[in-house]
Amino acid sequence: MTREAKKYTVHIFGEPYTLVTDEPEAAIMESVARVNALMHELSDTFKSKETKRLAILTALHSTHSVINLEAHVKQAEDRIIERIDRVIEPS
Repeated sequence: MTREAKKYTVHIFGEPYTLVTDEPEAAIMESVARVNALMHELSDTFKSKETKRLAILTALHSTHSVINLEAHVKQAEDRIIERIDRVIEPS
């Protein structure tokens, strides 16, 4: 089943953006909320309202989080594989 693309107007850091996507609305709104919150948090931390700088810092922060999450998932996968190998290997 193919999802139909929908058009959304969202606001991030006070600026309107039009998004066209077939992703579920809840997922889009959650992403928008997180990016908006992070940009505001970084704006407060760095005492800056410069949108481009904050967008880059937000992208770096988000990418760093994804890299860390991927590393944790890989470690968990490795532990699971080790456990499975111990169970199926003859003693």
